[in-house]
Amino acid sequence: MDKDFDRIVNCPLCGGSLECLHCNWLLEQNRHKYFTNSVGPDERSGACSYTRGQCPLCDGTGTALGRLADATMDCKACSGAGSVETTVKLDIGSRKERKQCSACGGSGKRNQQRIEIQGFQSVRETCYIRFDGKHYSLSHHDNFVAIDLEGEAMSFFAKWQPASQSTYLRERRAKEKKQTEERARQEELRQQELTQRRINEGLCLTCGKGLGFMDKMSGRQIHKHCS
Repeated sequence: MDKDFDRIVNCPLCGGSLECLHCNWLLEQNRHKYFTNSVGPDERSGACSYTRGQCPLCDGTGTALGRLADATMDCKACSGAGSVETTVKLDIGSRKERKQCSACGGSGKRNQQRIEIQGFQSVRETCYIRFDGKHYSLSHHDNFVAIDLEGEAMSFFAKWQPASQSTYLRERRAKEKKQTEERARQEELRQQELTQRRINEGLCLTCGKGLGFMDKMSGRQIHKHCS
């Protein structure tokens, strides 16, 4: 897990409920599975019926890791142009004028705070998260998504805890550390067995090939060119 993700939040995919809505029609058609979070209705579903299934993002914890980030985006008021067109009423008729956008000060850009979410496992299905009609997609081999902190998303992520308070995360890291140490121990044993076998068979300890006449005469266990 990336240590830069310093907080735990409710899983945005299942809403902390541990379950996601699973589209039965897509299953029957042997196509990708689509999941949606519990915030707002899903206008894409149409006649598709849903059943509940285990959330593929949070690993049954109901939580995900998060970190705050700032992003520069096009200003919504002027669509990035830096100016807006207005209609000015004249004594007779009217005319169109372009004025500097007051929302962005003419830059055409705005700063948007985002929360970047990382799940506890990679999502194997095609999933999306929905806030205020915007869809945030989780790609097929990824478990990372950046969500704009505004509207429903801001309310949803208002509460969080330091990642250090996650019992699941502590246990997972301890398990991963133990597995790493076990792999290192197994590799050390393998190297010891390999060395002993080469000693027993009179082979070079470095390259594993047979020792030459001069190496045997000198009592060396490693070829001169391997040392």
